[in-house]
Amino acid sequence: MTVITCPECGHRVSDQAAACPQCARPMRQAPTVIVDPYREPVQTIQRTSKKYKGFMLAGVLIFFVGCGMFVENVSTAGARPDPSNIVIAAAGIILFAWARVAAWWNHG
Repeated sequence: MTVITCPECGHRVSDQAAACPQCARPMRQAPTVIVDPYREPVQTIQRTSKKYKGFMLAGVLIFFVGCGMFVENVSTAGARPDPSNIVIAAAGIILFAWARVAAWWNHG
C-alpha cells in the first residue's frame, strides 16, 4: 500500500482509497459501462403453463366449495355432516397438489 498526494487538496491518501478523506475527490476512475445499442432487451418468460395454473385454480375453488357445503350442512343439519362434502374438499386439495407437482415436474 502506497501513500499518494491528493491533487485537489494536497492531503496524503492511500492509493487503495476510493476518495480523498479530506476533500472527497475521487482517487480512482469509475469503471466505464459500455451499452450496446443493438442488443435486444431481456424478455422474461414464465415457465409454468396456463394449463397447470388452471388446474391449481380449479383445485382451490373445489376445495372452498366443499368446505362451504360442509359448513352449511353442519349449521343446518346439526351434528350429522354429509361425508360427500369432505370428499369434495379433499378432491380439491388433491387436484391442487397434483397440479403443483405436475408444474414442477414439467418445468423445473
